[in-house]
Amino acid sequence: MLQHYCELFQRLHTAVISGQKAPHKAVLLLSVIELIEEKTISSPCIPLSDDLISRFNRNWKAHVHSDKFSPTITTPYWHLQNESFWRLNTYDGSELKKTYSEKYLREYTFAIIDSDLFNLAQGESTAQQLRDNLILSYLTI
Repeated sequence: MLQHYCELFQRLHTAVISGQKAPHKAVLLLSVIELIEEKTISSPCIPLSDDLISRFNRNWKAHVHSDKFSPTITTPYWHLQNESFWRLNTYDGSELKKTYSEKYLREYTFAIIDSDLFNLAQGESTAQQLRDNLILSYLTI
């Protein structure tokens, strides 16, 4: 199962700018995995919370050393639904609005990740392997 998610992480659908893969999805996933491992996120439901935004910004500063990209969390939060392990839902069951509005995404939506991925992110060893995979695939120059 771990290998399956490592392979999915290596094939994230990302923009490529001047030959560089956009790091946004990797930074967001790295942040989610860390918060799950720390038990700040305690279920496969991932709201766009202050904790997640703060961790995303911290990881961006630590890992992204290119001025080609700007640290915007809403775009990868929305676009990760193009990956098989991330689904975006509304709290009231209404149809999703296609918007990158932080206010809308915070107040009306939440993401759900696969329960298998959530379980892997809870384990120290497997979480580290997932993080390493993201860092090596997208965040090293």
